[in-house]
Amino acid sequence: MSITREQAKDMVGKGWGKLVDKFYDAKPTDVIVSDVKEKYGWLRFYYYNSTTVFDDLADSIEKESSYICDQCGKEGENKEMRGWYSTLCYDCREELRDKLAKEYKEFMEAKENKISNE
Repeated sequence: MSITREQAKDMVGKGWGKLVDKFYDAKPTDVIVSDVKEKYGWLRFYYYNSTTVFDDLADSIEKESSYICDQCGKEGENKEMRGWYSTLCYDCREELRDKLAKEYKEFMEAKENKISNE
């Protein structure tokens, strides 16, 4: 069974919704989509029963994802942060940094509290 457009959109960040639409708008009816995901900060489509022309289009959409924020759809940059690659705009990357810093601080405080209560 092939993954539908809406299922594919649910598998990746909302910012890549237009790229998923572009892929599905061009997808021949006999192409079966087996998976859609983010890998190394790029949008990836896994499918079969394709043509070379469609393969080339899918490749170009995947490459395009490397400079579109997967969260909001604005211009982004593919970068590594703490061992993970993601394509994010400046604002979304800063929001993620703040979230990770807050989570780390809470983790360390909980760890210190546990140690002092022993």
